[in-house]
Amino acid sequence: MTSQLTTDLNKLNKGQLVDFIESLYGLEKQMNNRIDMLVSSNDVKKLGGIIKKSIASLKRKKAFVDYRDSFQLGQEIEHISHEVMTKLLPLSTKLTLELLEKLMATGPNSLERCDDSGGCVGGAYQDCAVLWLQAAKQSVNQGLSQSSDWIEKIKKLVADDDYALHEELLPHVDILLSQDDMRQLAFYYETELRRSVKDQDGTDMRWYSLKARVNLDAIAHALKDCELLERSLLVASPKPNSMQLTSLIKSCIQQEDNERALKWLQKHDEKSPSWLSFKIESYSKLGKGAELFNLCEQLMQVQPNFESFKTVVEACPDQLEHWQQQANELIEKLDIAEQLELLLSLQKFDQALSLALENTHQLEQTFYSTLLYLLGLVPEDGEEHSLLKVIFYRSLLSDLLNRAYSKAYRYGASYLKQLRKLDSLVEDYKSLANHEAFEIQLREKHGRKRSFWGLMD
Repeated sequence: MTSQLTTDLNKLNKGQLVDFIESLYGLEKQMNNRIDMLVSSNDVKKLGGIIKKSIASLKRKKAFVDYRDSFQLGQEIEHISHEVMTKLLPLSTKLTLELLEKLMATGPNSLERCDDSGGCVGGAYQDCAVLWLQAAKQSVNQGLSQSSDWIEKIKKLVADDDYALHEELLPHVDILLSQDDMRQLAFYYETELRRSVKDQDGTDMRWYSLKARVNLDAIAHALKDCELLERSLLVASPKPNSMQLTSLIKSCIQQEDNERALKWLQKHDEKSPSWLSFKIESYSKLGKGAELFNLCEQLMQVQPNFESFKTVVEACPDQLEHWQQQANELIEKLDIAEQLELLLSLQKFDQALSLALENTHQLEQTFYSTLLYLLGLVPEDGEEHSLLKVIFYRSLLSDLLNRAYSKAYRYGASYLKQLRKLDSLVEDYKSLANHEAFEIQLREKHGRKRSFWGLMD
């Protein structure tokens, strides 16, 4: 749909637009650059020259970029790669590839001089690697190269990648390479893996072994070859543990290699809660319901907590009465928050209210995020749940004001406003002070927190 702005701009004549764009030139460096690209959009040489200057600027810069400004740096890299792909690729595949490689080569300098905790800069360079594959594919489609011509180039890019900036190359290499070419690359990395494992008698060789396996796994994912993934795992770890098998089994299920997934699920007989939970999840996805009940029973024995309860109810809903009986036996072993979570999840709201009333002081000591989660389990509709909401809102508000966390006072104000609304719905506060008394106590204790009370005016 055409926007109103587009409609209005189309009404302007060329002279007006030219005058306006010319008035913008010189106001800001990035704006100048975009205008230069616009007026050079049909001139390969000029356009390439402008983009080369932007890339050279990235390579030259040495000033440190802090965390906040790292997002802007990432956007700058994304903007350059976008201009290359949208404006230059239709004009010259060869120049596009050249400039993308130049841009990718600036990666180490950019990472060394910035705090990329947010991953924006690294992510921008990883995206460049995929764009490079797309440009190379266009070269093949245009008859300028063969897909096999790129194998050595890919090997070099991967080998020289000390900062994991090209790690998206191999998982997406099917964009460029044929099945035969990918098999050739897989053979190369498998040979490298076997050699490094055979010779690993020191830290350096173990590092080479890990790197070779990562590369081989990436090719296996591109090929959607679970047998190759399995072989890669067993070469490096002849007796894989549950953490190593988890990734393999997930891939097998995703690629519908169910027989291989079942083989490893049945072969590995670890009884840890994490493995049993994963096994239950996997059997559910594979439609193997007959084995689920025994696995669920094992999980409830080795880890009788609420997380296990949720897992077994989801896996075997037909046995809900059985799990509820186990939950009733389990509840006394849990802390107050876990007990409330269990009761609310079972929709036993009366029991939850009684428990909350008996433990209001403990709830005030409960983590803020846990209180929010418990409040979210109380149905929004229904006046009968109002008192339970009052308890959670009071606990949240007391925790926030006790910590004098001024940045969150606006949330506290919304909690007090909710409590005022709930007051009209609660006929009996039972063992709690009514709302009027509660607010008097609140002002006596926190009356000096003027920035909070100011939000209530």
